[in-house]
Amino acid sequence: MELVVNREQERLQSIADEYRNKGYEVILQPDSSQLPEFLHPYQPDLIAQMGEETIIIEVKSRQSLAQAPWVREMARSILEKEGWKFELVLVGSEAEISVSEKAHPLNEKEIFQSLEQAQELFEAGFTGASLLQAWSATEAGLRLLAQREGLEAYPTSPAQLVKSLVTEGVISRAEYELLTDVMNLRNALAHGYNVEDYDSAIVTQLINVVFHLLKAQPEA
Repeated sequence: MELVVNREQERLQSIADEYRNKGYEVILQPDSSQLPEFLHPYQPDLIAQMGEETIIIEVKSRQSLAQAPWVREMARSILEKEGWKFELVLVGSEAEISVSEKAHPLNEKEIFQSLEQAQELFEAGFTGASLLQAWSATEAGLRLLAQREGLEAYPTSPAQLVKSLVTEGVISRAEYELLTDVMNLRNALAHGYNVEDYDSAIVTQLINVVFHLLKAQPEA
């Protein structure tokens, strides 16, 4: 349990640094005097504020999330407020990916096909499903990209993989920020959270970025 807590704290500090670098005012573990009245029943991990935008961020392992049913209630309260956003970041167990023995890494052609399917879902109005499909293809694409760039010991955690790619200069800072934003949305959707306040065009942006990174262009 101590190891899980340490991972959560390390990730929380990393996120705080990222938002400070973007120009946000960051408050870690805010007390009640630093929270609006509607958040007094809760203890969020981090507040990031800039202009009219306020983001509440929770960093949890799957284990600690299961022990904190109030997080869902807090997320619902936040999403009802104009100018407020909620981000759930999962750590710990996601660092190790268990797959079936019958599974195999997607090749480039399969990744492009998966991205095209995501685009079709998006155009049909299934934005949530298209985001999940696009992120699945994105993870496969990023692993392929890391392999091509000679990052033999690249991490299996999506968050660590994205961070390694930007650190090594394989992807740009803007691409890193887009990937991180989509990853947070994917985590919320995949784990039963309703995310209403986001620009669905981010799906098309993601698809175009992955095609670009893998040196190909999507079909018209």
